[in-house]
Amino acid sequence: MRENIDYILDLLNLAKSLNVDAVRFIDFIPVGSGNRSFCPTSQQLKKAYELILDYESKNGNLMIIKPQKLLSVLLKNDKENNKISLLQYINHENKVICEAGNVIAHIKSNGDVTPCVYFREKSFICGNILCQDFSDIWINSNTMNQFRKLESIQGKCNKCKIFNMCMGGCRAYAYYTTGFLNGFDNRCWNIEEEN
Repeated sequence: MRENIDYILDLLNLAKSLNVDAVRFIDFIPVGSGNRSFCPTSQQLKKAYELILDYESKNGNLMIIKPQKLLSVLLKNDKENNKISLLQYINHENKVICEAGNVIAHIKSNGDVTPCVYFREKSFICGNILCQDFSDIWINSNTMNQFRKLESIQGKCNKCKIFNMCMGGCRAYAYYTTGFLNGFDNRCWNIEEEN
């Protein structure tokens, strides 16, 4: 988030000094009490990803788990590091695709199933594993299928030359900042740089 993005190097150095095996970075999504003002700008995010990649290249003994969708935009010209993701592998039609409902689901402590941990509202509840088989929820939920049928992104993504890399960014971030599942993930710096 905007308040701690400048401490990435400090965190990585601390992890290394403590002989930690792995560090995971997750982009801030303004869900629940999360305020949009906490969101870093696209340029702050790009700088953070560059810092993480640089650190990783110099400190190979620390595993750094990073968000892949926007990071793939940064690595667009790096064949060695830009390994195909599971989403890219299953995205034969080069369409909008999100982990939610395609490769992941979230099960709340009460058994409610949602497409992703970030989609917590009642409208995103797909079923409950205490009452239904998970396979039934996964296959037949209208909400899960809504994520699988996203066709296009509002705004600038439709003309992007490397759309197949990020597939429209994070649907949760787009939803909580625009109100639409197919909204534009405005953290993308590639669109800014092309214009």
